[in-house]
Amino acid sequence: MKTTLQSLFPAIRKRLLVSKKFYTEMMGRVESALESVSDNEIRMEVMVAVNFYLHGKAGLIGEFSGELSSSSFGLLRPEMDRAIARSARARERARLRKESLREKDAVLSDSDEAGDAASDNPSAESRGTVVMNRRQRRQLEQERRRSVRRSLKEKLRRVFLPSKSSITEKGTHEACIP
Repeated sequence: MKTTLQSLFPAIRKRLLVSKKFYTEMMGRVESALESVSDNEIRMEVMVAVNFYLHGKAGLIGEFSGELSSSSFGLLRPEMDRAIARSARARERARLRKESLREKDAVLSDSDEAGDAASDNPSAESRGTVVMNRRQRRQLEQERRRSVRRSLKEKLRRVFLPSKSSITEKGTHEACIP
């Protein structure tokens, strides 16, 4: 039976700086990359170091016992740094979304309690800025592009298609007559 870090520490995924998906993929990659190493101690050393690093406890890593473990961790470190930064940005966006929803709910509940008084005050509505997720921003952009295309098509129809009043009795267009 393989001894993995996750089997040793079942609650190891709490308070990660990265997503659970990245964490499991990274631990799986470390385990599969160092599977051919006969020394189980090196594999566990790298897995513990990656675990500490992804939990934000890089100061606890200490010195590596060998060249293989230090180079393995060194190769993974830039990818882990990018994942930590990406996860921090995603958490910040989620926090802003939740905060804006709370503000919006608070404004709505205030307006329900106060009646129309809150709707007369424009500063009450402008307090909460709505932070949209990627899908909502994309849908809004698509709707904006569609409306621009429709207005352009309508303008082109007016210019190039003659109206019924501009056609003479003989069936010729007035713009064609010299």
